[in-house]
Formats: sequence, structure tokens, C-alpha cells
Amino acid sequence: MKINHQPKTYEFITDILKYYLLESGDIFQIKYKEDGINMYKGNIFEGSISNIYLRINTKNGYKFTKLLGIDSPSKFAIKGNQIFYKGEFESIKYHVIFTMKDNMWLYDVYLNGDNEEVLLFYGQDVSLNYHRANEAYICHYLDHKVFEDDLGYHILTKQNQGGPYLLEIGSLTPNKGYSTDGFQFFGLDYKFDFVPKAIKEGTLENKNYQYEFAYIALKSEVKFVNNQGHATFYGYFDHEYNDFPTKIEGLDKVKEVYQTINKENFDDLDFKRLERVININKIYNSRDLTNEELNKLFPKRYQEEIIDNKIVSFFLENGDHVVLKEKERHVERPHGNILINNGMKVISESPLATTNYIFGVFNSHVVVGHANIHKFSNDNKNPLNLVKLSGERILIKINDEYRLLGLPACYVLTPSSSSWYYKINDDMIKVEVATHYSLPYYKMEVSSLNNKEYDFICYEHLVLGENEYAHVINVKKEDNTLYFNSDASNFMHSKYPDLKYKAEYLNDKVEFKDDTIFFNISTSQYPLLVTTYNNVSNFSKVFYGLIDGIEVESEILNVKEMIENYQEKFEKNINYFKLENSHELVDKFNFIFKWFTHNALIHYASPHGLEQYGGGGWGTRDVLQGPLELFITLNRLDLARFIIKKLYARQFLQTGDWPQWGMFDKYIGIHAKDSHGDIILWPLHALSLYLEASNDIEILQEKVPYLDFEKGNITTLEEPIFDHVRRQVIAIKESFIKGTYLSRYGGGDWDDTLQPANKELTKKSVSGWTIALTIQSLEMFAKAISESYPKEAKEFKILAKKIKKDYYKYIVKDNVPAGFVYFTNPVQYMLHPLDNKTSIKYRLLPFNQGILGGIFKKKQALSYLDIIDENLKHPDGVRLMSTPVEYKGGKNTFFVRAETAANFGREIGLQYVHAHLRYCEAMSVLNKPERLIDGLLTVNPIKIQDTVKNALTRQSNLYFSSSDGCFYDRYEAKRNFDKLRQGEINVKGGWRLYSSGPGLYLSILLNNMLGVRRYHNDLVIDPCLDTRFNNTKLKYKFDDYMLNITYHVNGDKSNVKKVLINGELVKSKVKLHEYKEKAFVINRSLLKNVNEIEVYLE
Repeated sequence: MKINHQPKTYEFITDILKYYLLESGDIFQIKYKEDGINMYKGNIFEGSISNIYLRINTKNGYKFTKLLGIDSPSKFAIKGNQIFYKGEFESIKYHVIFTMKDNMWLYDVYLNGDNEEVLLFYGQDVSLNYHRANEAYICHYLDHKVFEDDLGYHILTKQNQGGPYLLEIGSLTPNKGYSTDGFQFFGLDYKFDFVPKAIKEGTLENKNYQYEFAYIALKSEVKFVNNQGHATFYGYFDHEYNDFPTKIEGLDKVKEVYQTINKENFDDLDFKRLERVININKIYNSRDLTNEELNKLFPKRYQEEIIDNKIVSFFLENGDHVVLKEKERHVERPHGNILINNGMKVISESPLATTNYIFGVFNSHVVVGHANIHKFSNDNKNPLNLVKLSGERILIKINDEYRLLGLPACYVLTPSSSSWYYKINDDMIKVEVATHYSLPYYKMEVSSLNNKEYDFICYEHLVLGENEYAHVINVKKEDNTLYFNSDASNFMHSKYPDLKYKAEYLNDKVEFKDDTIFFNISTSQYPLLVTTYNNVSNFSKVFYGLIDGIEVESEILNVKEMIENYQEKFEKNINYFKLENSHELVDKFNFIFKWFTHNALIHYASPHGLEQYGGGGWGTRDVLQGPLELFITLNRLDLARFIIKKLYARQFLQTGDWPQWGMFDKYIGIHAKDSHGDIILWPLHALSLYLEASNDIEILQEKVPYLDFEKGNITTLEEPIFDHVRRQVIAIKESFIKGTYLSRYGGGDWDDTLQPANKELTKKSVSGWTIALTIQSLEMFAKAISESYPKEAKEFKILAKKIKKDYYKYIVKDNVPAGFVYFTNPVQYMLHPLDNKTSIKYRLLPFNQGILGGIFKKKQALSYLDIIDENLKHPDGVRLMSTPVEYKGGKNTFFVRAETAANFGREIGLQYVHAHLRYCEAMSVLNKPERLIDGLLTVNPIKIQDTVKNALTRQSNLYFSSSDGCFYDRYEAKRNFDKLRQGEINVKGGWRLYSSGPGLYLSILLNNMLGVRRYHNDLVIDPCLDTRFNNTKLKYKFDDYMLNITYHVNGDKSNVKKVLINGELVKSKVKLHEYKEKAFVINRSLLKNVNEIEVYLE
């Protein structure tokens, strides 16, 4: 059996635009070639996000309806290039004429009433980019400009990163208000009452909000004349717009076309309406838990988060996180969780993963293998639950009506499971999803805690590939088991022909249906997996992802057993890490250690996140930081070794360089052809870290192949890793600017937003950060091989010395390291006090890397703390630059993304947590415990307002990749940046989870703050702590040896005076960093099965 993959549509095609209408009368898609004009595909189940709303003011408030599609009272008919809608709502009869012509469309709205007070709102979601690209990312580069004339507002949206596209939304009749983002129009409370904020308030904000849900809305106050009201809205698209808007562009052309369109009587047309039998827009949000119920379910609670005198979240003793429904009212990013099988292993293909969200998305983005190409089900793409045809959902019949489960009373997250509790009358429905630790399956259990019987419908939107509606899905049924595999035309089939998904249903009452169950239609259109259960108190299913098609032979555990089994093995993965003392911050570090390990393993084993749901590959720079440093930290040298060998086998044979990113599975041929200037350094940096920790000098003679730059495949030629290093160093030398020992900037450095906008910068500039990293990497490697390869070590050391000499000659100017040096005549300094081009005076990364590499003299390094404090340090962390890059509507002068992003978030907002963590690491080598500890707490999401007073509420158990100032647009951010520095502007969490940051955080926490690290396979004790950690105990397993460490901190200078192991004084020491005193080394021979270690600091 094959599942259909494309809904039925009516097509309206001009020379420029394609408009696809569903048989419900809703917009499916508006396209120019393969690029989407609208953002979200509509569907016949819930309609389209783009719509026209009618609000009637009444004595008791208001009533409202949509005027288009399945969620409206309308019937519709088609004639030529026009769609006619008509209907009646309350006392008003209406009709709407939609016309598409050339590069524009119009909605003509006619109302027949009795002089009611009426508002009309037109809302249009906007993409102007490839119709399958990430929605939030696209919105970052959509620049909205607002113009006003005698008709009201006209919004011009330009795509700054993509095609030369401009969309103008306006009206030919007067309008009184506008907004530009869906968060303004719908509001956070939409998740609770499903009424747009604009409709409730009867107004729009009249502000341009450049955020992640581009939704242009206009408000018209309709005046009735002779019982007739009228409004006309339009959209105008220019596909060859290479300018920057300074005026209304399309209005006059639209007016001309409007005079020619048909507005005659259309009552003789054949009007129709698709009738819904079951409405998924009818949602059941749980009633709240009473205090008695809360105490019964969760008697012991830690780190309680309270808003308006209500508990909204907390942790359990084992680190599990509980979120109550009310917290969703305060967050833009909905609470979610990604579950995977064990990720702490050698990865050839990614393990099974599934993503869920608090508002009743029980499974989405279910995938085994490549996280982007092998998806079984689609993603939740909207943060306000506006797209309910996403992932796996459940309807329950309450009072003879099916209701879609939405927000639960509480949502319980563990690293391997999620649970939802719904209070229904005098019962509680519990939904649980859990992954097995090692086997590629998850189990979902749904049960009534009071054993009451209900009717249920489950549906799941299938993909079986990369994109929705793109692939044929083959299904085979055997009793109550379904098998799914790809069609031969599917790209994934070419690499993984045996891959299949298997769904095993464990309740005999299950019935298999399709999308026709929701409508009075006979033919299935949508790729939905639909199951029903009648009169049941519980049901369950087991879902497998079989990468090679081989069945799993194992007893199926219940969810409780799966969670306990996973928890036991997860504790082993984190080496039983636990801090103990009376200070509340200890719990924050304990809980986040668990959760950031969970986050880091997803980044390594199944690369994707909640906002950045696409992925599937390894960024060369990323995997050689977070995952590699985490594995060294957690005693998994085997995995660190695996990553290094895997990455050296991705070195280009012809160039000695690396791709910016690439795949680690059978899609090896998919990779970047180029890279930023720093990428070539990370394999050497990682190899040096590994050698320092393990003393595994033999790895240098391990033979690995190359990646053929021209053919895109792995070579048959294999050479020792040391030979790879030699090619690497030759390539570094070849990148030197003529007459110097400084590598060219190339395609960029760590900060992706500062990619050069012209070839001159690429060839003639250098990055102060990249050069510092080059020096550190060469010196580390030379030190690591000094005994085994003294000749080569001396060569690398000499090279590093020459680079360092030029670093001080060219990059450090007036005792300040420049962000960039531009080799013109004379030399120009950028991101430096002498910068007269960007006016940006300081960049964080050169300070960080110069300190970490010990390149500066210690006194010089300490003097930079004043510069950082005065120019880069904010209440929510240390920012990348002293001021933002100037934004001019998307015009490129120096830097690509920094000058094209209209949204002030992620790296553009400058507080990118990864860089802040490197600052924390730098503070540890300068022995600044207060800065280090406070820095880690600043980006710990657990009760973050304890540390960051201007932080808005956010999910407490996941890593946020940035802290973003709450500005409407780039211009406001530029004007009020000093207020952000002073803590007068609120900050919110950026994208979650998908980052090398969680691994870095844990490495810095354990190695640098608590000072437990590995050196040449021995244990080193070198903490950086202040008196908050006096009498703190750490339990941690180092290889096979349990450590019970007690810290005695009698001052804040963090000087380690002595270390005792099992009552014996430790005498051996090693110099780990130029700035630090020698650290205590405990030889492995001194370790027992259980060890008592006393550390004394002053």
C-alpha cells in the first residue's frame, strides 16, 4: 500500500506567481518558482494561517470569525483567476472576492449589515525564500519597512538573504493599524484560549517587530453606508527588486489592476463547502492541578520557579524537570524535549530520536539515521501551536465531542522520556513517551489513572524523507503492526534501501484509518497515519527505527522500566557526578550537569535542535569542541579518539584543509566545499587536547584516508595522522599573507555573522582571534610531541614563535588586540579603538583566545579585564563586540550576515553563549573564581533571574545558544545598546540545545571550576573556587576509581595549598598554563576503588 503525499489543490498561475487553493477554500501555498511567498502551508483540517478576520463589537464584548476557508462560515466558488467566498456571521452577510493577476493579489471584502461596529484584520504569513527552509531563520533576514499615506499603512518586506524579492502588503481602502510578527497578532495566550490577541484587544501594536514569525497584519475600521461596508487588501510581489525600499512601490500598479477586475454578481456560480466531521481546532487544555494534587504527585520539589505567587516549574531530586501549564503563558519558545537512544557511543549512523512539545505534540521529527534526510514524521514548526497538523497528536472524546489534547496540567521531562498529565472531570489522563537506552525504539503509553474508558483518535503527519508532501510512502500491514519504507525514487533509498520504520500496536481494539475520518470525503489526500480506539482505558504502541531493516529481538519493557533503566545507565555516563553542600547553587550545577549532558549527546549523535530542527551533519569546528571536550572530561577517551580519526579522514587531499561541515554516515559525499579561515586549526587543536589528556602518542601513526576535494569521496590512500598534520601545517603556511606569518581571514572565523562581504577582505585581512588560535594550537601540539618527535616539535615551536612575533607586530596595536587587521597601505585596524570604518572598538574573541593561549603576558592579560568590564560585559554575559555592526536595511559593506539580519538575536545580538563560556574558561586560567562561577551561573537556565535580574522566563533544563536583548528591530538595538549593558532592557533565551556549548559548559565546570581533569592519563586537581564552595563535597568516578573530594576554601584567591589523597600528601605537580601555579598530580598508582581527597584553597 502507498500513502498519498500531495493534497488536492486548485492552481492559479500567472507569469510570475503560482497560487494553490485547497478544496476547503484555504491557501495551501503561494510560490514564485521554488520559493515560497507565504511561510506555512495550509491544510484542510485547520485552514490557513493567512486569513481575514471579522470582529463585531457588541454590548457584551465582541464576536469574531475568519472569512476564508474551513474555519469560517464561508462557501466558495472559482471562476477564472478569481475565488468568490460568501457567508453569514451573526447579523452580517458578507462576500469576498479574491483576484490574482500578474504579480499581485487582492481581497475585496463586502459586508452587508445594520451599521454594526466592525473591524477587519488581514493577516499574511511571509517567507520570500525556499519553501522548505527553516521558518525562524528565514524571518531573521526579512526586513520590514512601514510606510504611511492617506490610506493608512503599507508594509514592504524585503528578503535580505536569498532572492531579490520584495512583498508589499497594503489596502486600497483606509486602514488604521499594522503589525509585522505573529507574536504581536496572536500573542502568547493564544496557546490557552485560541483567540488572537489582536482580535481580543481590537487593535494592532503599530510597531515593527523583527522576530521569528513574519506575519503582516492590517486593521480596517469598516464604515457602513446604506448598510454596506467595504475593504480591499492587496499583496504585491516584485521578484527582481535589487534596491532598498524608501517608498511605497506597488500601490499605483495595484490600483490600475483593480480597475480591471470583475466585481460583478456571482450568485449563479456553483458554491461549495467542505464539511468537517471532526475539528482538530477544538482543543482541550487541562484544568490546573490543585495544591493537594501537586503535593501528592511531587512531594519533594527543588528549585521551584514562582511567577505571580504560582509555582510554574521545579526539579525533582533525580534532576527530572516538571513544568506546569501556567508557565507557557510566559514563554515565546514552547517547552520541548528531544529523546534519543544512547548517544555516548561510536556513531556511524544516528540513533533513534523523537521530539515532543508541551502542547500535545507527543512525537515529531521521529528519525533514525540522518536527522534531516530520514525523518519519519514532520516537525512542529510554529511556537504558538498554530499548525496542528504537525507530529503525533491525540484526540479524546469528551461529552460526545472529540477534543485535541493541548496543554497538560503538568509536563514532566527526563533525558529519556516525557509525560503529560491531563485533568478531565474526575479523572487524569497520562501520556508517556520513553526511549530505550540502547535499542532503537520508543514506547508511548496512554492511560486513564482511574481506569475510565474513552474513545481516542491518534494521527501523525508522515514524511519518510526530508520534506513534507515530497515522497511516496510504502506501508505494509501485518496484524496490528505496520512497516514503513521509502520508495526507490526517494534519495534516502539510494543510501539506505533497507531502512524501515515499524509501529507495533499493543491494544487489540486499535483500528487503522486515514484522513477521510475527519471529513465527508471518500479519497485520502494527506500522508496521515490515523489510528482509533473505542471504549478503552489505556493503549500503547512501540515504534522502531531500523536503519538496516533488521528486526530487534528483545522483550518490550513498560515505560517505567525503560525510564529506570535509562536513568541507571545515564548516571554511569556522567560518572555519578554529584555536588553536596547547603548552598542552593549546588543543585543548579547538579541538575544542569545531567541536562547539558543530554543536550550535548544530541548535538553529537543526532545533530538537531528545537528551533534548528534541520541538521544531520557535523560542523568541523563544532564537533571538535563540545563533544570532543566533553568526552575527554567524562573519561571517554575512546570517543574522543574516534572523533579525531573521523575528522582527519575528512581532510581534503588536494588542499590539506577541511570542509566547514560534512556528514558522518553514508552521505559522506554531502559536505561544504570551502571553510572559514579557522577551520583548518580545530583538528590540530583537538588532537593536542587529546594527547595532553591521554598521552596516546600512538594515534599519530594511525592511518586514515582523505576526502577527495574534486570527487567528493573517501580516498583509497591512507596515511598516518602525523602526515595529515604535516599537510595541515603546509596549508596553514600557504594561507599566510605575503611578507607575514599571519593566515588570511578567508571565508570568516568563529563568528559566522562576520563573514567578509567582499573579496578584498577575504584575501587581505586577518582575524586576531584566528591567529591567536593558530599560536596556541601549534604550541600545544609541539609540547605534546616533544618527547617522541623532538625534531618536529622544534619546527612547530619555531613556526609558532614567528607567528607570535607578527601577532605583536601587526595585531596588537596600542596594547589592544584588533578584531581584524586589513593589509592595505597603510594597515587598517577593525574592531579596535583605531577603527574608523565600523566604529566598533573591541571584540571579545581576541581577548579570550590570547588569554587561553597564554599569548599575552599575565599582567597584560589582567589589564584587559577592565576593558572587558567597561565595554563587553553585560548582566546576562559577555558580548562579542562593544557595539553592534551598523544595520542599513540589509546593505552589505563589510560583513555578510551582520549587515543583512534584521532580527537582533543569536550572534547578531552579540551574547552568544559559546563565546561567553570561553570567557569563563579564560577567567579560570587567570584564577578569577568569582568571575568563573558567576559566569557559569549567568548562562545556567535554572531560575536564571537569581543571577540575571533582567532575564525573561525561559525553559529551565535546556541550553540556550544566545541571550537576546528584547528590541523590536536593529535600529532600536543600536539606539539603546547602552541600556542593555546597564540591565535596563530585558533579555530572552535564543535557540535551544543544538550547539557545542553544553559540552563546553560541562568541561569548564568539571575541569576548570572543580579542577578535576586528566593529564597524561593521571588525575590532576586544579580547582578555581571561592568561599561559596567551602566544605563542598564532590562525588565523581574517574575511570574505575570513585572520588570523594572535599573542598576547603578559606579565601577567594583560589590558591591550592595542599591536596591529600586517602590521608597522604600529594607532592607531584605539573604546569598546565603559563599564568597558573603548578597543579597537583595524583598518579594512577595511588588510586583505590574508593578515594577520599581533601583539597585546601586560600
